[in-house]
Amino acid sequence: MSTPISNLKVILADRHDLLRMGIKALCENEPDITVLGEADNFEDTIQLVNTYQPHILITDLALCDGEIIERLPEINLVSSKTRILILTADDNRENHLLSLRMGAMGIVNKNHNPRILLQAIRAIHIGQAWIDRTMTTKIWESLILPVDTPEINSTPHSQLTSRENDIINLALKGLPARKIGKELHISEKTVRNQLSIIGYPFKPGQFSKSAGCE
Repeated sequence: MSTPISNLKVILADRHDLLRMGIKALCENEPDITVLGEADNFEDTIQLVNTYQPHILITDLALCDGEIIERLPEINLVSSKTRILILTADDNRENHLLSLRMGAMGIVNKNHNPRILLQAIRAIHIGQAWIDRTMTTKIWESLILPVDTPEINSTPHSQLTSRENDIINLALKGLPARKIGKELHISEKTVRNQLSIIGYPFKPGQFSKSAGCE
């Protein structure tokens, strides 16, 4: 029987005061989530993460002091236990993919139901990836297709077999190669080979290991 999650510690980072207030109220209405601090810029965010060592950092891709995607690795330099959840209205697929490569473990669209954010927080806390359905296809296309080839991008799914579709969908959910193989009744080696052929840039199982200013 699984042990219930308790005392899940969170830091919030967003440049909009009203949005931070709403997320804080949402989280603090949950018995297992505590918001330890909030910030509207990256420097304060780093300080809070270093001080409190939270389980989860919820952050937008841009704060008051600029874009932060390439600075995401700094989070884990000051707190290796902290997992990063991107909460954004940005639908740029390259930004999503880059944020995952830089250490984020999940992405949630700000337009979604607030309960989705809570589900993502809990999933990431136990080592699962979270990429919501509206973003999966965009990221998927970035994983398997060169962005500068428009004639291919116009028909992305035709480049994959049904089996390859199944494998990459499970990989995007954070399943390691062994579990993907078991799910699809194929060997782990076959899964790894297919991911390599497709050009999947992450190590299989990477995500399932215990990713208003004036």
